[in-house]
Parts: sequence; structure tokens; C-alpha cells
Amino acid sequence: MLNGSGLGTVAKPKLLDDATRAKLGLPSTAATSAAKAKQSLDGTANGLGKDDFMKLLLAQMGNQDPMKPMEDKEFIAQLAQFNSLEQMQQVNKGIQELATAQQMTDANLLLGRQVQAFGAEGVITGEVRAVTMVSGKPMLRIGTEEVALSDVSRILMPGEPATVSGTGSSSSSNGSTTTTQGTAPIG
Repeated sequence: MLNGSGLGTVAKPKLLDDATRAKLGLPSTAATSAAKAKQSLDGTANGLGKDDFMKLLLAQMGNQDPMKPMEDKEFIAQLAQFNSLEQMQQVNKGIQELATAQQMTDANLLLGRQVQAFGAEGVITGEVRAVTMVSGKPMLRIGTEEVALSDVSRILMPGEPATVSGTGSSSSSNGSTTTTQGTAPIG
């Protein structure tokens, strides 16, 4: 439908009322608002899935004004935008999984190596005896302590003495951990 200026008119999409949302099996606007608020507090948003999008699109088609129907181009554009968003989410998920795998690989490369890290009791130095994954973060066991990979401050070369400033601890070759005061060679 063309207006006098030669431009196509676009019908405003109608918002779905709670009764229509219930018929389609969609949550009410109050439930949706509460879910969005919870998602923003949690920091996790699952968003609408493809089925939800198709239900909304069908409802929009069914509830449109027959005297001012939406054009096919608009539906195709909406579907294309949704598909693009879905693909970007999949790429993001893949990148996150790749980053986690890379961190685990980095942590595994430290097995058997002497490292310095910031532990619960201060700076510790010792051999990495084990690598575990805790809450999506690689953790290294140095002596009896577990430290995050991100807490490693230095990787020592074989035979290289380490020095610690301030209060800290050191793990000897037998796995025991000792505490040090001041600046002193460790090893």
C-alpha cells in the first residue's frame, strides 16, 4: 500500500495482551518483567528461543489489521535478524569454550614446573603437582595449597633460586610448604 509520497506505509505492530499471550503459551507481561529483572540481577539471560520467536511472529500475523497488513519483507527481515542474533550467540559460546580450554591447556603445561604464586598465606613457591577445574577456572596445587592460574606471578627455570619479599611460603621438592619473612632466597 503506497501513500501519496510514494513511500510504503508500515503498520505499527500490536502488543500482545495477557489473554493472547496465555493462548500462545507465553508468559504474561508481569511474569516476563519479573523474569527480565531476575535475569539482570543474575547476570544470565537465556532470552527467547526460536520457538518463542515463531509464536510471536504468528501471533503478530494473526492480530494484524486486515486493512493495513504488514508486508512480507518485514517478516523476512525480522526472521533474518533473529537468525543473525542466534548465530552470534553460538559464536560467543564457542569463543568462551575455546578460552576455557586454552586456560586449561596453559595450566597443564605448568605440571611439574616450579612457579611462584599468590596463595592464601602470601607468596608461595613450589612445584605444580596437580591441575583441577573449579567453577570454570583452572586451579594449581602447589604443595598443599590450591591457587588459581591467574595468581601465578612467575614461572621458574630449573635450578633458578626464587626470592620472596614480605611474608610468604615456599614449597620444597617433597611437597611441604614453609613460611618466610623478609627477602630471602628460596630453594
